[in-house]
Amino acid sequence: MLQQAKMRHLTQEKCLLVVKEAQKSNKKLSTIACIVSCDRRTVSRVLARFHETGLLADQERPGRPTALTDSQQKLLD
Repeated sequence: MLQQAKMRHLTQEKCLLVVKEAQKSNKKLSTIACIVSCDRRTVSRVLARFHETGLLADQERPGRPTALTDSQQKLLD
């Protein structure tokens, strides 16, 4: 569950870097994870989402919006 929170705060720049690094030959997920300072599973999820939807970021989800700003959420994490 903690990894999902980290993935939520992976910037679009880092998501783009994940996709670019994955397109290079012989790049392992763990190597990419070290480059962007996140978990290997996060890299896997970013790549899966990109291959399925072509998007780097999560789409808006239905429901009540969060009461915290992005900076407050980062501080809390």
